[in-house]
Amino acid sequence: MGIDLADNFKLTDAYWLSPNSDIYPLHYKRHIDFFTNNPALFNVTKEEIEEVYKKYNERLGLEGKAREELFFETIKNGWIRIRNYGNKGWSVQLWEMTKHSKEIIEKWATNALNYKKNDSRTKVYEFDKIIFSFLKNINENKENRMCILESSFDDVVRGNLDNLKGEETDNEAI
Repeated sequence: MGIDLADNFKLTDAYWLSPNSDIYPLHYKRHIDFFTNNPALFNVTKEEIEEVYKKYNERLGLEGKAREELFFETIKNGWIRIRNYGNKGWSVQLWEMTKHSKEIIEKWATNALNYKKNDSRTKVYEFDKIIFSFLKNINENKENRMCILESSFDDVVRGNLDNLKGEETDNEAI
């Protein structure tokens, strides 16, 4: 189960948001570490993860092609991946923007802003920019283009995600 947001939210550089609206702050720092240490949470087995890594002849936990395939399927199944890139802002990767995914992202953004306001010891995070990457239009060969849209935290918290600005771009690694 994810965290109890009202009392236990912690601002970190990375999160997984589950299809059940649970928020998992990544104290491991790397999404792949959390993923491989909690396979049942993502509805996969350790053996399935190892098979994907074996297919690409990569070491377990390497941030290469196996990780890309695993995350692509995970995001396709409703998970949302969030990473802070310092002064570049936050990256939010999801399959597509639905009413449910908007609600999950709004919940995360609201808690992040509230935590920042209430904890002066927090390191400085950029809260002006959130970059949304929609993976739905990328096929299995990663040939299609990814849609990248931009918003601000204020717009996310206010639920104003219907008018995101952006463009299609070349697919970047997940």
